[in-house]
Amino acid sequence: PRGKLIDLDVPRIGLLHSWISTQDPGWVRFALDQSKVPYKIIEKSELRAGNLVQKYDVIISPSFGRRGSLKALISGIDRKWSPLAYTNTPKTPSHGKIVSSRDITGGFGFQGLASLQKFMNNGGTFVGLGSGGSLAVDSGIVRDISMSRPSINTPGSVITMKIKNKRSPLTFGYDEITHAFRGNTPIYRVGKDDRNLVVAQFGTKAPSQRPWNRPKAKKKKGAKDPPLVLSGGILSGKSVLNGAPAILEKSVGNGRVILFGWNPMHRHLNHHDHAFVYNALMFWNDLGGVKP
Repeated sequence: PRGKLIDLDVPRIGLLHSWISTQDPGWVRFALDQSKVPYKIIEKSELRAGNLVQKYDVIISPSFGRRGSLKALISGIDRKWSPLAYTNTPKTPSHGKIVSSRDITGGFGFQGLASLQKFMNNGGTFVGLGSGGSLAVDSGIVRDISMSRPSINTPGSVITMKIKNKRSPLTFGYDEITHAFRGNTPIYRVGKDDRNLVVAQFGTKAPSQRPWNRPKAKKKKGAKDPPLVLSGGILSGKSVLNGAPAILEKSVGNGRVILFGWNPMHRHLNHHDHAFVYNALMFWNDLGGVKP
């Protein structure tokens, strides 16, 4: 091929596992398995133990659905049920073959959050899919980015997405105007001084407040913005979603955080979106805040 080439370093990939919600993470496992992407599952006990940067280069935090709040991930299944085993035994032959635990109660805990922060500070890359990003954002590990859960109802809709940083490896292979299959996941927000963190946004709405030194781009004569919703529907929150960050990238210590404002690996349906995740995995150490 013509042009510059990038030497790719295959990362050691870890995939977070939480017992509060296993369906969405299971679909991520399925997608990676189908693509023959090597990875290891990180159960809560391993996360709490730390030393993650010694074993992993990239940690994926999958979407945990509507249960994926920071509080739920920290506390996990109520300890009143402890001990609650999920292991492979003659009485439970279908259990514990992929991941097991002698006690699935409890969650990542603050010790687990501290392990993640140390992982990022020491050069690791954290990739948050949908609500999985709450571990980095709602915890305060990542500054300058906030997460909210406004009343937006996109029950599995194809939403227009605009690439804001066409030079970022995270967007390789995608046109400037593309789309994403979005369910009801949280919304990210950044201040006007941190819009450089936005790699892609939902819709084509321009920010209401522009930096003084960046003139508003002129539209070509006859050019029209595509509709926000290409398929499905949006029952509420259209004005909030249009212009909201879809992909964000930010440095944390010596590492990086990549956040997706939707679940790009939803039930192995939205294959178009998978390459955003694969770009994050392939170019995990070739990012560094590439300027637009």
